[in-house]
Amino acid sequence: MAEDGPQKPLDWKVPLQLLGATAGLTAFIAFVGASLLWVRFHDLGLPADRAVALLPRELVLVIGAQALAVPVLVALGAVILIYTVDPFDDEGKPENRLWVALPVGAILLAVVGWLVLDVDVWPEGAIVVGVLLVALAAIVGTARRGGGFRPVGWIVFAAIVFVGGTLAFVRTSFEPKMEPVAALLDDPPGSIVGFYVGEANDRLYIARLPGVLPGSARVSAEPIETVVAIPRDRVVRMALRGPAGLSDADAGRERAQSALEELIAQERPPPTDARVAPVATEDPVKTFAPLVHLHSRERIAPTSVDYFLANSRLVWVHRGGCRDYLPDLDRHLDDDDARRVRIPRPVDVERLGNGGYTHRANAKGCRERGRPFKSTEFTRPHGGEGRAQELRSAREGFALDLENARRRPRPSVTRSSGEALLNPVPVYYERHPAADGERITYWFFYPLSQPPGSPRVTRFFVHEGDWERMSVLVRPEADKRRWTPVSVRYHLHDEHRDVAWTDVRKAPDEDGRQTHPVGFVASGSHATYHRPGRFENVFDAGGRRLFKVFDDARACPACPRWLTWQSLVHAQGQPWYGFGGAWGQVGADGGLSGPLGPSPHKTVGRSPSPEDVVQQERR
Repeated sequence: MAEDGPQKPLDWKVPLQLLGATAGLTAFIAFVGASLLWVRFHDLGLPADRAVALLPRELVLVIGAQALAVPVLVALGAVILIYTVDPFDDEGKPENRLWVALPVGAILLAVVGWLVLDVDVWPEGAIVVGVLLVALAAIVGTARRGGGFRPVGWIVFAAIVFVGGTLAFVRTSFEPKMEPVAALLDDPPGSIVGFYVGEANDRLYIARLPGVLPGSARVSAEPIETVVAIPRDRVVRMALRGPAGLSDADAGRERAQSALEELIAQERPPPTDARVAPVATEDPVKTFAPLVHLHSRERIAPTSVDYFLANSRLVWVHRGGCRDYLPDLDRHLDDDDARRVRIPRPVDVERLGNGGYTHRANAKGCRERGRPFKSTEFTRPHGGEGRAQELRSAREGFALDLENARRRPRPSVTRSSGEALLNPVPVYYERHPAADGERITYWFFYPLSQPPGSPRVTRFFVHEGDWERMSVLVRPEADKRRWTPVSVRYHLHDEHRDVAWTDVRKAPDEDGRQTHPVGFVASGSHATYHRPGRFENVFDAGGRRLFKVFDDARACPACPRWLTWQSLVHAQGQPWYGFGGAWGQVGADGGLSGPLGPSPHKTVGRSPSPEDVVQQERR
């Protein structure tokens, strides 16, 4: 039996290289995880070095692995591709260097190009592209000088992982985000709100917001206090929200607060028979006036009606093809008037509210016929049911046309003790009897409504003149010196939501009594919500989805607070009250017409929903 030839010694290089690569990859993953946490903690205002050092290594590795999962898979795919193509001869020299450069370069460019789509070109994109070019140069240089599959495979793997880590760090540095979290705890019972860090060793790690309590309107915007570790078995219920920004102007802190209140409502709903004690007051309008939070990025301030009327012209809008009419000038609009808004003279407010302005509708051939319509009649263009019956064209009617340059007044804010307070702006109120008592309606007026979002969608919702409101239902006692609040009505686009007084967020009055209901105004659209958050509004018609608009309502130190009780004005006593036309121009650029304002027409609910008006004005 022939003896076997001499055995080749075992090549220990491969397992040693694999061991070294594994250790290096693990260290790099830990480095990336620690870097991402450091950036987020630093943006929260925590001592980032100590916060990262106190976290368990397993958690740091998990966060780094999450960030590098896709780059590692892409790197493995690139190495397998090179091995399959095998462009190297037995001596380890490249037969065709393009076999290495082209496929690997294509993979890097495609993957990184796709990943960089959600970052700015400068400086984020520039940093990633610079690292990408260095990685490609290292791959090509190794292929030309080193040759062989192993060195090229290692450098390809390392280059792609390094580019992926750089991309994760750059994206986090320029826009750090974390997941808002709220949790109910047991033994002893309690709650916690903050940003989710992770879980390890059967513990939950949260960057905690201090002092958050149910019903608190602003505490969720306070700085982060610390990172806390909670045993997982203490968590009774937990709610996570999608990643959000960490600064005071972002919505993440308010989303965490909202999540806590939702959890508490699910866990311990308030009793339906909860009784509310009457409030002693001789001025219920002031006592129950709301505290309103404006968005920190609101660019259209609430104004007085006087501001709007002083910068508007009154127009009778005729149907298509017929020139509109200016009552104050007693003439129709000429071509020069049609090209730009000009204020011929201030609107006579007394005539506006007592029916002193009149005009006739158009018949065939643009001839004015029939009876004159008063400015106090319901003539709002596209007003729907309830308009004056003789108006045959939906487009005809009175409208106040605001000068375009006056549409976006900036909020006037005073900052005191770290808070932003809106300087007094008139809030117009009405009082009407209701089945269960009396309803006090508080009207807020904005020159323009322009929801944030893609202009392709939101242009159908832009309109001049934006009347928004909250109302409080109160029940008077026999002596009319004590009033029991029952509920608060929040108006949102084409609907409203009634919230029981026991569930309403409230702010204290001068005597410390919780009597002022709190409202949160969405940026641009000015819809008023009962809590901060991001709200989706879908408009359907005929079973078909028309549009989807997102409202963002917040409470934060940079969000101006509107103390409405400082500037209350009785709407029914104003000379313009009762105007039945549109507060704003009619259907400009595909948008909505101006709405009805406070008047008997509005009170009886004759203002149509936006989706109805959208259909009318798209025909």
